Amino acid sequence: MPAATSLPQSPSASDRWRIFGLDPSVVRTWIRRHRARRELAGLRDDQLRDAGLDRRAVRAEADKPFWRP
Repeated sequence: MPAATSLPQSPSASDRWRIFGLDPSVVRTWIRRHRARRELAGLRDDQLRDAGLDRRAVRAEADKPFWRP
């Protein structure tokens, strides 16, 4: 019977971010922020009006880098 070999486990996503000195919760916030801004930018003008927003304000928000609140 052949000897069992163990494969090295790949690092979890949290471990990968920690390698770069980043807190995983901060990275998750950045990802959520980026997705929310892209979704906001994709709304139609009538949807923006319903939400009380205008295209200029949405563009200003969507153009922010993901790390800026």
